[in-house]
Amino acid sequence: VWTFPGPALALIWAVGALALVGRRAARPSTPLALASAAAALVVAVAGTLLVVLPAVRPADAPAVAARRDPPAGPVDLVRLVEAAPAGATVVVPAGSYRVHLVIDRPLTLIADGDVLLDGGGRGTVLTINASDVTVRGFRVAHTGGQVEEGAAIKTVDADRVTIEGNRIEDAFTGIAVNGGSVVRIIGNELVGSGQVVVDVGHATTSDVAPAAADPHAGHASGGGPGGQGDGIVLWNVSGALVRDNVVREVRDGVYLNYVDEALLDGNRIERSRYAVHAMFGTTVTVFGNEIRGNLSGLVFMYTAEVLAGRNVIVDARSSGTGFGIVLKDVTTLRLAENLIARNRVGLQAEGTVNRLDAEASVVSNRFAANDVGVALMPSADLVLGGNVFDANLTQVAALGVGVERRNFWSYRGVGNTWSDYAGYDLAGDGVGDVPYRAGGVEDLLVLADPALAVFRTSPAMTILASAQAVWESARPPVVLDQSPRTEQVGAAVTPGEDPEPSAGEAWRLGGVGLLIAAVAGLAVPSRTTRWRAIMRRRTP
Repeated sequence: VWTFPGPALALIWAVGALALVGRRAARPSTPLALASAAAALVVAVAGTLLVVLPAVRPADAPAVAARRDPPAGPVDLVRLVEAAPAGATVVVPAGSYRVHLVIDRPLTLIADGDVLLDGGGRGTVLTINASDVTVRGFRVAHTGGQVEEGAAIKTVDADRVTIEGNRIEDAFTGIAVNGGSVVRIIGNELVGSGQVVVDVGHATTSDVAPAAADPHAGHASGGGPGGQGDGIVLWNVSGALVRDNVVREVRDGVYLNYVDEALLDGNRIERSRYAVHAMFGTTVTVFGNEIRGNLSGLVFMYTAEVLAGRNVIVDARSSGTGFGIVLKDVTTLRLAENLIARNRVGLQAEGTVNRLDAEASVVSNRFAANDVGVALMPSADLVLGGNVFDANLTQVAALGVGVERRNFWSYRGVGNTWSDYAGYDLAGDGVGDVPYRAGGVEDLLVLADPALAVFRTSPAMTILASAQAVWESARPPVVLDQSPRTEQVGAAVTPGEDPEPSAGEAWRLGGVGLLIAAVAGLAVPSRTTRWRAIMRRRTP
């Protein structure tokens, strides 16, 4: 499917030709059949190990290797920092330091090589209580757990702080900013314990006992009562830049609480609860982030002036959450040019208000292959235009009565593109001559009972939808797009946004498959000759 009509089509033709020749071939001798079968097995195993697995593995998959702690540091780090005057740059030699460090004056702290700040499984490792501080290039690990609210790096009422290029592992909370302004969190890597799992739709901690060999067992990494906190937390902050960070396997990737003027761009957040969780803030911009495999992607609640653009939000499949974007009581909103694909629900909205002085617009996004493209509560008020709704099982679902009266399906005269649009465009101007209508009883049944999803495309559900169109012809549809687009005008999937095999990888896969099929074809005895002989004996 990925490579059609390239290598996949060539492989289909080759297999068809091989089958045609095989039908007419004489049955091979037993030694030849056994030798061919053994050769096919060898080729299959070798091809899988040498070609197939490297081709299908994502290019950015991290190498699995044990990380060893460096030897003890050559200096007393606490004395080194305490002796530095305000405004100085402190270069820390490579090594491992068991510390709980506090910075209480303007400093620049830079790691020279592999520098590990080890909290020993207790409390916060690095605390910043002063403004004009920069921390760059460290590895910070082994904090305290949930009771202590241990963090790898924590700032308290500090302005103009930069936390850049650090790796944080085995921490309850990665980076916590409590109060302050003009905070820059750039290019850090935060790896959680993986204890945030998808079970009933919310974050839980593992009950697996920690390994006895782990010297830090019982806190964030151990699976005990410590659990797993958030990756990056900002509370009561004015002016924040969160850029080019990699966050995986934590509770919330980035949690914003009472944050004003925040920009999140270029981050990659994976396998966590909520990728971005914003509450009670204003002027939040989330741009160009890659969000994959979380319970939910972007969650905005009680927030004003939200802009989310050009994000890739995919694979939120949790049965309890599984939302690409959630909007709850958000004012002044713009979602533009996002790719929202393969989620349980692409966008769910409630409590939004669209008016002249506070627009709530969803423009030029691509909703593709979600169970539900857009789900709207009765309190949702949005204007949607220029979007592409591509092969969602349910394009738009109404989660209550009155949705059709509050939402508009064109933006400044531009409608949306619908993959199931059955109209026509006689003028050839890219606008359908027949309005697009959607929303029926089959969608409501599936939403009421997810077990019925298996019947979405069944003849029974199709007949039910057709019957509903007759007996409820006067009922307004959930979606009425008066100017549906017949050309794709929304955000397209560009190379790199969604991992698929490249052309070279696809041809390698096809070539290995063809070789295996050819060798296996020799190993399968042809019964054509025998069946012909049997049929001749039975024919009078």
